[in-house]
Amino acid sequence: MPNSSAATAGMPETRFPALGWLLPPLALCVWFAPYISLVAGCGLIAAVMLLRQRPSRSLSLAAFLILTLISAVPLATKTLEPRMNDKVNYYLEMLQASGYGLTEWLTQFSGADFLSHLLFKLSAMLFGSGNAAFAAFFIVSFSLLALGVYRLTRVYFAVILFLFCCQYNFQGLYGNLLRQGLALSFLVLAAAEQRRAPMLLWIILASLSHFSSYLFLPFLLLPARWRTIGTLPALAAFAACYLGGALLMPKLLALVGNDFLATRAEAYVSGSFGNNPLRKIQITLLYIAVVEALYQFSRFYFRHRDHPALQSAYAVRLMFLYTCAIFFATSSFEEVANRYSFNMMIFVLIFIVIICGQLKDAVSRVLLTLLCFSLGVASYLYINLIGVQQFWYGDLQALLTDSLPAVFAKLQISGAL
Repeated sequence: MPNSSAATAGMPETRFPALGWLLPPLALCVWFAPYISLVAGCGLIAAVMLLRQRPSRSLSLAAFLILTLISAVPLATKTLEPRMNDKVNYYLEMLQASGYGLTEWLTQFSGADFLSHLLFKLSAMLFGSGNAAFAAFFIVSFSLLALGVYRLTRVYFAVILFLFCCQYNFQGLYGNLLRQGLALSFLVLAAAEQRRAPMLLWIILASLSHFSSYLFLPFLLLPARWRTIGTLPALAAFAACYLGGALLMPKLLALVGNDFLATRAEAYVSGSFGNNPLRKIQITLLYIAVVEALYQFSRFYFRHRDHPALQSAYAVRLMFLYTCAIFFATSSFEEVANRYSFNMMIFVLIFIVIICGQLKDAVSRVLLTLLCFSLGVASYLYINLIGVQQFWYGDLQALLTDSLPAVFAKLQISGAL
C-alpha cells in the first residue's frame, strides 16, 4: 500500500486555497480558547481519517501530540491539595521517598504494583515531587496506550483515542487512578498481540502496575477460536460468573471468616464505598448489548471474516468479554469490581470504531463521522462543565476558559511570550 502521507506531500498547495484564510481564525481560537480549540481540532483530524479510510502517519502523530497536550497540561497545572484521592496519596509517597536514592528505595520497597511505584520514583527524581512528575508519568502511560491502539487499528487510531480522551473513564484512570491507567495501557498492548509469549509479557507488566491485572493471566489459556464465541454462550458465562460472585462468594467468605474480604462483600450491597453497584451493572449490560449487536451485524454483513481488521476487532471483543466475566465474578467485592468496570470502555470503543469503519458506503461513513465528532466534543464539554469531577482531574472549567497566556503562566513559562 503506498504511503498516503508521502503521496499528499507532493500535492500542489493550490489544491487547498481556503487553508490560508482559515489560519488566522484558527490562531485566534487557539489564543483565546486553546483547550476547546485543540479538542475540536483533534476531532476534525479524527473525522478526516475516518472519512479517508487510509492510514496517515502525519495525521496520527498530530492527533497524538494534541491529545497528549490536552491531557497532560491539566495534570501539570492543577493545585496539589489534600482532596483524599489517589493522586494525593501518590504525591505524599513522592515526598516521603524524596530523601532516598534509587538503590536505597529499591532495597526498602515492599508490596504490590512495583512498576507503577518505580515510575513514580523515577519521575520524581527527574522532575521533582509535583505535577511535573505526574505529567511525565502520564506521558509514558498514554504513549503505551496510543501504541496499543495504533497496533490494533492504524486507520482509526486518532478516532478511538479522541473518543476515549473525551470520556470520564479516561480522565479518572489517567488523571487519578494512575496505576490502573498504566496497567490498562499494557492490557491494550496485550490485546494487539497474536502470539502468546509477548501477550504474556504485557499482562505481567500490567500485573506489576496494578494488582487487579493478575486476573488477566488466565486469558492466555483461551483458544483463538473463542474470539468468535457466540452471544448466547457468552451471556450464559456471565450469568454463571454473576451467580458465583454475587451469591456464593459472600457465603464462602462468611464460612472461612475473612473479615477484610467479607466487609467488602457486604459493602457491595450497602454501597457504603460511594459507588452505585447497580448502575455499574446496567452500564456493563449496555456495553455488552452494543458490542454483541455489532458482532452479529459483522457476522451477517461482512463476507471476508478473515480480514485483518475484523480479526483485530474479534480479539478486542474477546478481551472485553473476559473483562466483563471478571467484573461479574468479582461483583461481591465492590472496590475490585469497580476497577474492572473502568477497563471496559476502551475495548468497547475500539470494537465499535473498527466494525463501523468497515462500512464502504460513503453516506454511512459521513454519518458515522458526524456522530463520532459530535459525541466526543459533547462528552468533553459535559464532563468538564456540567458533570461532577469526582477524581478532580484538574481545574477543567478554568482550562476551558483560560487564554493561551494564562495557561503559560500556570506552567510558569509566561516569560516565553
